[in-house]
Amino acid sequence: MKHENNHTHKKADPSSSNVPHNHHYVPQHFLKAWSVDSSGNKIHRYKWISATNKVEFKTGRSIELSASAHDLYTLSDSTVTREFETSIMTARLDTPGSEILQKIRVDSIGQLSAAERSAFAHYLVALEGRNPMVMEQMHLSAVVIDGIAAKLEQEHKAERGSFGPIAGILKKLKSTGALAAAAYVGGGSKEHARAILDRQWVELRTEPSRPFFTSNYPVGRCAWFDRDDFFACLAVSPTRAVFFVPKTQVWCATLTRPAGMRLAAQMLKMLTLRNASEAYTSDSARSVFITEELSWRRRKLSQEKNEKDYLVGAAVRYSKTDDGTYSTHW
Repeated sequence: MKHENNHTHKKADPSSSNVPHNHHYVPQHFLKAWSVDSSGNKIHRYKWISATNKVEFKTGRSIELSASAHDLYTLSDSTVTREFETSIMTARLDTPGSEILQKIRVDSIGQLSAAERSAFAHYLVALEGRNPMVMEQMHLSAVVIDGIAAKLEQEHKAERGSFGPIAGILKKLKSTGALAAAAYVGGGSKEHARAILDRQWVELRTEPSRPFFTSNYPVGRCAWFDRDDFFACLAVSPTRAVFFVPKTQVWCATLTRPAGMRLAAQMLKMLTLRNASEAYTSDSARSVFITEELSWRRRKLSQEKNEKDYLVGAAVRYSKTDDGTYSTHW
């Protein structure tokens, strides 16, 4: 009787000694805008602790260790491991994206060429697609993979088992979510990027004394990309943010009036925390809003019907400023 050798050794990426294993889903160049030291390596961090439902606040947290995970962008099965942090995330997103982001921070979105706008739209939607929370949602169990294979065979009237080899490959992967992220960033995000390009791009600025913050899920998005009421926003620095809104008179009027801009700033805060478990800021004073909203959002979000309900609920709950005093602009 032939015995199989169960002591197989997993082959590493041939260049594994030269590639990083700490993979950033929010790029370091993005977070550096909120750095608090001269070297640009430290940031203030809020972190929601699920076990205690408390928000931890730490000053001078390493950016290198923020919004990252070990071997996140890795395709792995029982025999081989290959990373795509270098070839896809860095090469296609971070390198071109950092240059465009810096241009927005120093100049304005109005200075971007058509090609730069297209590249930045891809960069923006990929900030969601590369997030581990999204990747986890995209992971498929073996049962689901078999079900999809059977459905495809039925739809294409193919012979039973025709999609078996493909299903077998997928089932061997440690995470189909990683494969989905690679495919999305590699080209699958084009339709969503077009939705961003079809929106009106509006810049929002704030005083350094009331800075914007960011998070480990920095893109704020309300509604799915194909809906008429879809919009998104992103704080690109402590003093600048960009909104991507429907080309309607209501939105244009809202974002050009003082009351509307205050409302937009508050909405930016809430949507920046919409899917986050950590927040990052350049302000050393502990924020009442971030601390309480991050904790409250994690408890209540699962009970909200949709994103609009969340915004309304948060607006009612937080008609107050960061120092705890109430404002009247709602």
